[in-house]
Amino acid sequence: MKNRCPQFESAGGGSPSADRGTALHHELNKKFSKGVTDPLDLFELSEADISEVDWAYKTINDLCSSTWPIESEIQVSYHDSSFNELYFGTCDIVNGPNIYDLKTGEEHAYWHQMAGYALALMSERGYKVVNVHLLFSRYKKIQTFTITKEQAEPAILDIISRTSQPNAPCYPNEFCGWCKKNAICPAIKDRANTIALSNDWKLDTYDPSEITKNPDELSKAIFLSRMMKKWVNSIEEIAKDHDSIPGFEWKEIKGKRWVEPIGDICQKLMISEGDFIMNSNISLTKLQELVRLSNNMTTRNEAMEFIEKKIPSLIRQGKSYKKLTQKKE
Repeated sequence: MKNRCPQFESAGGGSPSADRGTALHHELNKKFSKGVTDPLDLFELSEADISEVDWAYKTINDLCSSTWPIESEIQVSYHDSSFNELYFGTCDIVNGPNIYDLKTGEEHAYWHQMAGYALALMSERGYKVVNVHLLFSRYKKIQTFTITKEQAEPAILDIISRTSQPNAPCYPNEFCGWCKKNAICPAIKDRANTIALSNDWKLDTYDPSEITKNPDELSKAIFLSRMMKKWVNSIEEIAKDHDSIPGFEWKEIKGKRWVEPIGDICQKLMISEGDFIMNSNISLTKLQELVRLSNNMTTRNEAMEFIEKKIPSLIRQGKSYKKLTQKKE
């Protein structure tokens, strides 16, 4: 349950970030479900990804209470007084009146989504209050808050009411980037024109309902979009000159690590040449798993220590960079 525009329609299709999020959730679920780890699944994840899942797994275990079982991938649903299902969703981890949700991307506002889960959990299990724990694995950060039925029910029912109206007005919000109507949305067009006017850009306005059919209207939209892009890029460039910006913070993103396939690496790591040739372009994470399997090691950390000891001069790491992210209170 997300507080999106009533006219929102998913653009569909996967994206690298969405695929990564799915892979990390799958790996976390396998850990809690005591599933057998398939090495092929790990090839989708980088060393940093594995580290994020391990952090989330340990953090959840440390926070969970032994009073209730730890349940993974639990579907919850909410019904009206006539027992009609109004919505459903899947909680990553449920531990009694506690919900743990893994977030693998940026720190956005997730209150309405969590309120939907909490309301359904309270309805199904009779809890008066639900504690929500958001785990932002990229930043190793936990956000915890409490949701009551009195808070969740009116907010969620309001969303359901608004989204059920076919002619409800649209409005710009943080989910516009995932909506397939964003190019022809009149609300986004009005917001863009406001920025254009404030910057005194001499551009013709366009009709968003015509840009998919009329090349003249499309041309006007392209001019505006390119000016917007230049404006956004110029703001981002200015930001690089400031270490402290109210409401924002710089996060350091570490570069990926890999191994140069040079010399007698197979002999040093005690893996077969056939395996290494087949995986010559794999990342350090994949090599780590190959070494673990070839040497009957128990953990990936053990394999990593072995690699760092045997071939330290062949390990390479990409350049780290800083990313400006919005602070969340």
